[in-house]
Amino acid sequence: MRNLLCCRKFVGEEYQLKQKISKGVTLLLIFIVGCFKANSQPNLVPNNSFEIYTSCPKLIFPLPPPQTPPWLPLQVNVLTYLNSCANINQPSFGVPNNFIVGNNFQPSRTGNGYLIICTRNNNFSNFKRGYQGVKLSDSLKIGKKYFCGFYVCLSDGCKYATNNIAMLITKTATTIDTIVTPSWVIAGSPQIYNYGNPIIKDTQNWVKISRVFTSQGGEQYITIGNFKQNNETRIDSSINNGGYTVAIYALDDVFVTPLDNSFNLKADAGKDTTITIGDSIFIGSYTNGIDTIKWQNQNTG
Repeated sequence: MRNLLCCRKFVGEEYQLKQKISKGVTLLLIFIVGCFKANSQPNLVPNNSFEIYTSCPKLIFPLPPPQTPPWLPLQVNVLTYLNSCANINQPSFGVPNNFIVGNNFQPSRTGNGYLIICTRNNNFSNFKRGYQGVKLSDSLKIGKKYFCGFYVCLSDGCKYATNNIAMLITKTATTIDTIVTPSWVIAGSPQIYNYGNPIIKDTQNWVKISRVFTSQGGEQYITIGNFKQNNETRIDSSINNGGYTVAIYALDDVFVTPLDNSFNLKADAGKDTTITIGDSIFIGSYTNGIDTIKWQNQNTG
């Protein structure tokens, strides 16, 4: 039986992960991460936390034009923007309390507002999926790496949670005309999703979805949602037994950030863990798309 003491020490470009074994043997794992820098680089996503809006959310028909320009909701007859400015006159669409799908309590991750996406829907007939899209402030450069991602949180009133929550990066705009009925799915092969493509079922904390992306050159649009059919999407249907048979997520803090050669990614060794022979444990970074990682094993005992 091994007791894994994941002690992290940053030395230059190396993370040293010390792994102590009960017999007194210490295995030193040196995790060398290719370095990139994002802190001083601009975010190419305009209005990335949705604090710029044209009007407070309110339910009128027909629905008003997109309220968080230049973002475009790719769904019909659905209010997709929530903001605390609606708390007094339109409390169903406020923040943190709202009634977008049942009673929901979700503070913004940043600022006062957030958008909504729908990744599975067996409850409402007027829409099946919901996406959000925007044009970047600059087109991506061929061969250059970008750190891309966003944050989501499942609405309290949902019975379902799903995987396949992702970002599609394209050269041309995705429009509502590309939605395939009757499932209302935008077909695509998104590049940004979490390691292992897990089901996201947290209704309290904002979950980061991110990946390092290498541009083919000329991409300038992003779309966020679920691009897979229902039979290709895993669900957890036990989130809220009294909830609606939908999976609706709050969306906030979207980023597409150019990287240079001094950005440090944490080794992410995790908590101290005891395992037995035959068990396994993940040691490393959960951020996909990094192609400059090197592992070196060194027996120090």
